[in-house]
Amino acid sequence: RLKKLAEKRKQQRLLFNLLESIRSALQLINYQIRLNQIQVEIKSENKFTTVYADRVQIEQVLVNLFKNAVEAMQDTPLPRVLTITIETGNDSSTLISVADTGTGIPEELQQRLFTPFTTNKKEGLGIGLSLSRSLINASDGKMWYRPNSHGGATFYISLPNLKQARKVG
Repeated sequence: RLKKLAEKRKQQRLLFNLLESIRSALQLINYQIRLNQIQVEIKSENKFTTVYADRVQIEQVLVNLFKNAVEAMQDTPLPRVLTITIETGNDSSTLISVADTGTGIPEELQQRLFTPFTTNKKEGLGIGLSLSRSLINASDGKMWYRPNSHGGATFYISLPNLKQARKVG
């Protein structure tokens, strides 16, 4: 059913500026970021990094990841830092990482993170990461997780970029 939910809106893949989408997603949760005194760092080697995907769906995924990071850092000591990194390689994909200094994800949940209805939150259905991965997969991307050595979590998204769009188009 989650897949059908993700597919209800016809996908519209196009080239768009990833940095603009990141800023747009951050703006949607700006209140929570300020309320929780979270410092946001965006690291990008290029101000105009384009990816070939459905912009609306990618922004939905980013909002979900940013909200999860904010919630994970709510009760942690300062400084609370959300780091978003964009890396473009010589291949046909762009890598986005979203790292937080939160509490991290319990080891027993890590293997099931992208399984529907898996959560460690008091409130929440546990469908955000599963749906997010489905949306990323629909754009021929990949999404995965790694724990941070200093605590917290990092989620990675790999999306097709301009080179890949030229191969497709």
